[in-house]
Amino acid sequence: MIAMVRRSAYPPLVIYGALAISVIASPAESEVPIFLISNDHQVANALYLRLETSFSSLRWAESVAEAREHGTGLAVVIEATRRQVPRRISGYNHTSRRLEVSVRVERFPGGTLDVLKTIERRGPDATTQVVDELEDELIPRLRPHVAESRALPAPPGLPPPGPPSGRRWALIVGIARFADPSVPSLGYPVRDARAFRTVLLEPEVGGFTEESVTVLTDEQATTPKIKEALDGFALNMGPEDLFVFFISSHAVSGQHDNAGDPYLITHDTRTSNVYGTAFPMRELVTVFTERIPARNIIGFLDACHTGEVGIFFPGEKGIVHEPSFSKTVKPALKQQTKRIVILTSSDGSQPSWELENLGHGAFTYYLVEKLRSSGGKATVGELFDHLREGVLQTVFASERRRQQPQLFSSLDLKLARTVGLAPTRKGELDAP
Repeated sequence: MIAMVRRSAYPPLVIYGALAISVIASPAESEVPIFLISNDHQVANALYLRLETSFSSLRWAESVAEAREHGTGLAVVIEATRRQVPRRISGYNHTSRRLEVSVRVERFPGGTLDVLKTIERRGPDATTQVVDELEDELIPRLRPHVAESRALPAPPGLPPPGPPSGRRWALIVGIARFADPSVPSLGYPVRDARAFRTVLLEPEVGGFTEESVTVLTDEQATTPKIKEALDGFALNMGPEDLFVFFISSHAVSGQHDNAGDPYLITHDTRTSNVYGTAFPMRELVTVFTERIPARNIIGFLDACHTGEVGIFFPGEKGIVHEPSFSKTVKPALKQQTKRIVILTSSDGSQPSWELENLGHGAFTYYLVEKLRSSGGKATVGELFDHLREGVLQTVFASERRRQQPQLFSSLDLKLARTVGLAPTRKGELDAP
């Protein structure tokens, strides 16, 4: 039996002979994205697994508005209602479960293209029956819409493409043990940090140097020491440099802060004084946008986005609510001229998970796997798709739970997906 533990988120720049980011189109970008949007996780999870075999560009979105940020695509919007219906059978009162589902297909830019008939099923197998019918109905309806859709050009006003001429830096943090006994230990954040460091140092993948990568784990990873490390990077960077930040740890919800801010839990965080001891997510974003002079920044946050402060399950990476994270991150990023991309391990209603059979957090495992298998040439879009597919399927197959990585960026999301981490040789790409 696989033991899983809950744990509380595009130009490749080209730096010769090493990890890079810059704006080049990937083959996957020619596919029209299809976004699955639903208010019912059971229907959405089951349908996603059915449709993804027919549509490789299938993705999640929380709303049509979020999907529209990508510029061009299709959205399958599912609205489900579950009810308990009283029935009297053979003189006895019973209740039966009834599931009603309505579905529409939208194109953006544009509007509603298709509306399916409302599907109603009753009984314990209602979800399976509904998904079976939706699969049969949607696949033939979507294919002609996909064929007709065309990608729009990237909107104006974005940072110009082209290779940076600077150096590469990385701060990697993994915290499995905490000074406060009320914060439960985690199984694999230190291993996550070491694995990510290893893949960055591999010449054919990341091409970082030992001197450019700092790793802080457990007792080293206090709030003051993380700030000190960030300040050290800031003092040594130039605007054309690339900065990569990775953390695997707990997090706490903004609903327990007067300002509504979420926090990353560091080794010295005390749950009795989160404000005074944890690392504010708002401050991390400020470091990216204002303190770090590098204009090219990628963050990987393997920390959960759900729960409540002080309530931890064994191995759970506690506790950030998505609304507080989005409130902190999105407005700050949208005002930037920097190329900033942040990938997080799950969305606002979900825990993240550690997988004992993999010896890592699911997010970190699939992140490292894709970087290594692609030789570091995977774009952010390709990384994100691999993370969503691998994490979602693995967690859902084992736990029947949903963990959905998220992407935030200062760039238009379509352009953000083309950011890459790829070693390049001199002459492969020309400067703009």
